[in-house]
Amino acid sequence: MGDTKFVLRKGGTVSRSAYVTAGGAGTFTDVGYLDGPITLALTWEDVEYEPEQEDGPILSEPFSTRAALKFVMSEQSVDNFLLSLRQPAANKSGTGDNLTLLVGAAQSQYHQMKIVGKGPGTTAVRTWTVWKCATESSSDITVTKREFGKVEVAMKCLVDPSVATADKIFKQVDA
Repeated sequence: MGDTKFVLRKGGTVSRSAYVTAGGAGTFTDVGYLDGPITLALTWEDVEYEPEQEDGPILSEPFSTRAALKFVMSEQSVDNFLLSLRQPAANKSGTGDNLTLLVGAAQSQYHQMKIVGKGPGTTAVRTWTVWKCATESSSDITVTKREFGKVEVAMKCLVDPSVATADKIFKQVDA
């Protein structure tokens, strides 16, 4: 029989940090309110072996793992635009809410990302820490009276060879 403690439903949070090698602890900043689900997906590419004597493949061996993180930010802050538009922190100037963002060509920007949601553990918290991410795409920036603004972000979750343990892409902790 099933166990309902593993049937989880609740909104989560997304936080970002500068990339830290070897799975080091980053200093995370919450991206704020989110609109819609947070998704963390994995896909694999396999090479298959199909001998002449069989009607289909008998082996399927993975040779590449891909992971992607997607979320929709409701808060259109300059810091969130730095993340979604692949801009370095040096392109931000000003103080308080009076800020300027200079947008140029995309830069190589790596981030650690943390997703926190409901979990089955003692404190009912599940945390995913993704060691090395790069923004892959961002949605249109819209300004309209008909709906609240939002920024959809898709990130590539990269393999981090500096991590010495098996979790070279991400780790999941239930607490």
